[in-house]
Amino acid sequence: MDKKPENKAPEENTEKYFNEEEYITAVVQPDGTVKPATKKEHELEELVNLLTSGEREHKDAALDLLKNEGSITALLEVITQTENKTHKAALIAACWESGLDIKGHEAFFATLATDIDAFISLEAITVLESAEFVDISVMQEILTLLTEKTILKHPNEAMLDDLKAGLVEKINQNK
Repeated sequence: MDKKPENKAPEENTEKYFNEEEYITAVVQPDGTVKPATKKEHELEELVNLLTSGEREHKDAALDLLKNEGSITALLEVITQTENKTHKAALIAACWESGLDIKGHEAFFATLATDIDAFISLEAITVLESAEFVDISVMQEILTLLTEKTILKHPNEAMLDDLKAGLVEKINQNK
């Protein structure tokens, strides 16, 4: 039986679509408007992809990049903008896993520690527990944010209580 050869169109070379001089990637906003993506947005999206890929070597590469760059500000911006809870938790975890200095951003993480999502809360608690606090006023500010009202019946209530106890102990040691 004779088989007819299939007429396949030649595969298109897609490399040209990655030439930033010819093509621009755009972001479609929820309201339908289209906004060109910036180089910074591409880099931050790539960071999120590396951290959440599930591949250990990708995550290690992203953590090394964060350690070398040492820019907590850009990472905090991404954390704030990320709506996906799993991605947000991974980004918060990257703060402590890469050993970034959170000085000046402790209140940001204290607020995240009270987030109702257990994983976001857990990672933010870990960031605060691994941070080295020197300033008593910063520790007191965190304690103010971790009131009974914010942690009562929280999924991570016991961990938040432990964090508070650790901060009280550090404050007492530094008096």
